[in-house]
Amino acid sequence: MSPHKAMGAMLLVWLASPASLLAEPSPTPGGLLQRSHSMRFEIHSGHLRLSGLRPGQRATLTLQCPEGHAKESLVVSHAGVDAASVTYAYHDAQQQWAVDIQRNGQVLIQHHTNQEDGRLQIEYRQPGLGSVALVVRDGASTRTLTAPDLWRLLLIDREFCGHHLVPMLETLRPGWRLDRFADQIEQALLVRSATGRPLDRQMLDQLVQDLGHPEFRRRQTAEVRLRRFGHQAAGYLGHVDTGNLSAEQRYRLRQIRRALHSPNQDTPERVAAWLIDDPSTWVALLDR
Repeated sequence: MSPHKAMGAMLLVWLASPASLLAEPSPTPGGLLQRSHSMRFEIHSGHLRLSGLRPGQRATLTLQCPEGHAKESLVVSHAGVDAASVTYAYHDAQQQWAVDIQRNGQVLIQHHTNQEDGRLQIEYRQPGLGSVALVVRDGASTRTLTAPDLWRLLLIDREFCGHHLVPMLETLRPGWRLDRFADQIEQALLVRSATGRPLDRQMLDQLVQDLGHPEFRRRQTAEVRLRRFGHQAAGYLGHVDTGNLSAEQRYRLRQIRRALHSPNQDTPERVAAWLIDDPSTWVALLDR
């Protein structure tokens, strides 16, 4: 075993399950992330995150073929709450991968492939705040698709994302079946639209305004009512323009959003609850 492989195998003991160490590790796309028993990609509130990291966790892993045709590396650092970062890279003669996960939810995933007719570059960009984006450069052409979150990105253009985004994410977490999850979201939306009653946007606008009302009782009542709407109001509250709100309104709105943020992975029913009143989602579904 080469020195690089020996070092990688020793450090993998710290991150991986015993079963994954029975065979000598070799560089493969997403391999170090897949072997890690403690880390796994998940989707929370429509945004990618890497779960299983523990405060104080630090490691640097490197795997390289003896011939030097392929190399893979993973750097993990978790100094404390909101201070985790993961950097992953893989490259061989045909393709390159890069995954960069920083504090506050920033994620950048890149996959570049060498083709006979040029170079295919696929990027998923998730900033700490703002819309996520899928950017595909194929030779001289570039297409960028944006949405408020990953689920709406998938629903806006199922074919485009199914061809580029889904395979990229499922390389990092095999068996994820994101296409099936998107189908279940659509089905849950149809069920809710037939059986539920949409929220009154004017009423929600007024409740947000009341968060800054001069009377304390009025402010408190508005906050309680918004909290009671639960995940059904999460989509609306996530896109309230806070630029014209007072400090009191912004504080209360931030507290409500935190209360509605689930620590668990998204489910089709939960996603449908906060997309049911989103016009862009229904426009995308009706355009098919």
